[in-house]
Amino acid sequence: MKPFTIACCQLRAQDLEDAEINLKTILSLLDEAGEQKANLVILPECSYPAYYVKSQSPYSAPGVRSYDEICKLLGQKARQYGYWLVAGLAVPEKNGALTNSGIVFDPSGNQCGRYDKTFLWHFDNNWFEPGQTFPVFETPFVNFGILICADGRQPEIARSLKINGAELIVDLTAWVSHGSNLSDLYTPQCEYIMPVRAFENGVWVAAADKWGTENESIIYAGRSCIINPAGEKVAIAPTEGNIVLTYE
Repeated sequence: MKPFTIACCQLRAQDLEDAEINLKTILSLLDEAGEQKANLVILPECSYPAYYVKSQSPYSAPGVRSYDEICKLLGQKARQYGYWLVAGLAVPEKNGALTNSGIVFDPSGNQCGRYDKTFLWHFDNNWFEPGQTFPVFETPFVNFGILICADGRQPEIARSLKINGAELIVDLTAWVSHGSNLSDLYTPQCEYIMPVRAFENGVWVAAADKWGTENESIIYAGRSCIINPAGEKVAIAPTEGNIVLTYE
């Protein structure tokens, strides 16, 4: 591993019907990450079109742009700023299935791989198909693997990434939370699960989360963070706000 700057884009949750508002925020955060000279940028779980997609055909909903158009826009940002980008997207398959995936774009803006969420959580099972492989991506400065939200609850997934050569695990997440007020939103995944995954594998972890409410019921914790191999959170965002959390 060589020194580099990572940027975790903390994104306000939006309902499927507000996909265009969501997209504008995504592109703005990606600009900010580029202006901060990030080398690797990550977006939360199902950043587009939404996490609660309601069916296996979210791209058919009014106001939702096509998957190919979204990938083109994201690739353009990666190429414009010369960074690696890992974007959490709902991905439509040719057979009609849908996956909850992390798509990797290289600094030329090309798609160079993906990871599909393996451990599906709650309503995930209603429309997503699980993944089965644990790829690691090589860059000039770090080898990284991807897991998505509830994947972090299964020690074997992070361990598989470590065994496959990961020095860094990027966590694209939508941490469902609870708390008596906004500033106290709590999630065990931020508090101790992901720090333990970092410590037991001796890897860095970078988590990009959503914040706010989706579908008038799902409350996200924010608190995007960077965790060192000792399990210590060395940078953490608050529970609210569109934020680009950077760390070298």
